[in-house]
Amino acid sequence: MIEGLHVHCHFGVRREAPGEPWQLDTSRCTEVVARSEQGRHKKVCNYRPARCKWIRHGCPWQGFRKDEAQHMTQCGHEEFKVQLRKLAEVSEQQVTNFRTIEEQTRKMEAMRAEQGRKQTEMDQAREVPIAS
Repeated sequence: MIEGLHVHCHFGVRREAPGEPWQLDTSRCTEVVARSEQGRHKKVCNYRPARCKWIRHGCPWQGFRKDEAQHMTQCGHEEFKVQLRKLAEVSEQQVTNFRTIEEQTRKMEAMRAEQGRKQTEMDQAREVPIAS
């Protein structure tokens, strides 16, 4: 029965102070939803509080979900993402270069070992007396 009640969106009401009654804030969400749908609406509500995804890197922006996309087009910390991507690309290239150097080193070591075996064979061949 309670689940069938219709209530104002959680993000469309506010209190002046703790303990004061809740009041409708018409500058925010004015949706009225069935109590059973309130949880689903909270997830998609345009007035759900939002923070910049770069907050841990210093962006102080806080606003509403509806303004988040616009903020991201202007956020100076978005450049951080570009720099991270470039750094990742450089790191990948360095790993590739390192693996190439490792492979070349293995080939050179194998060539040196083969050269050493051939030199030993040649030295041993010189030491064998020629039968007359």
